[in-house]
Amino acid sequence: MTPPRPSRDFDLVVLAGACLVTMLAFLLQVRPDQRVALRGLSRFPLPHVCASRVWLGVDCPTCGLTRSLIYLARGDWRGSVRAHRLGWLVAALIVIQIPARTRALALRRAGPHRVGLAVSRLLAPLMGVLMGNWLLERLR
Repeated sequence: MTPPRPSRDFDLVVLAGACLVTMLAFLLQVRPDQRVALRGLSRFPLPHVCASRVWLGVDCPTCGLTRSLIYLARGDWRGSVRAHRLGWLVAALIVIQIPARTRALALRRAGPHRVGLAVSRLLAPLMGVLMGNWLLERLR
């Protein structure tokens, strides 16, 4: 049985999200206190968005990914790995979405495709790797 392929709307949302995240990685900066702010507006940090960190004081499996992606956009590999050890992997999967979803949308006009489905199948393993990384951090 073949699983259903992602819809055109899904492909569009993922493409827009990947483009937005990539663009924000270049537009944001990490302040010395590790808060994130728009470039040029560093006096006004963005609020924390992790509910786990804000309400429970516990980092979640994705805590640090935003800072990691910002460091990667600046070419700071060490800073990226310090912020989140799997940031490079998440960044690669986000960037891969742009050509994959663009191609999926183009092929959709020509008939059935499997491009978007293949990339979508990476989500579950990624979540597993993030959870495993988080557990390892908690055990240290």
